[in-house]
Amino acid sequence: MDTRRRYLRRLCLILMPFIAFTGCADPEHHRLAELGFTHDSDWWSATAGARGKHVEDEDVIKALPDLQKIHAHKLSLAAEPITDRAIPYITQIKSLEMIGLGGTDVTIDGLHQLSALPKLK
Repeated sequence: MDTRRRYLRRLCLILMPFIAFTGCADPEHHRLAELGFTHDSDWWSATAGARGKHVEDEDVIKALPDLQKIHAHKLSLAAEPITDRAIPYITQIKSLEMIGLGGTDVTIDGLHQLSALPKLK
């Protein structure tokens, strides 16, 4: 990546909270925001439930390629209508270190499946 592109990317990451996805963000960031995810400044942490939109199993499934591409380290799905149906897809995000599932409908069986995540703490 050339110096100018690195500079512009870094500038976009710094300004992103203020520009609300207006052209600097990569396409996967736009798609995740449209599905109802918010993020920290570098997208290593994705939180469901942006702007009052509930994230459901189907949204997690649709978000999978983008969450993999950005190498999400943290994923918060707390208090969202998520079930065991989404878990096999979540286990494909090998970069995940933390996941929040409090207040979801994920069962013990679903939690056991998460042991397939190599970096989960």
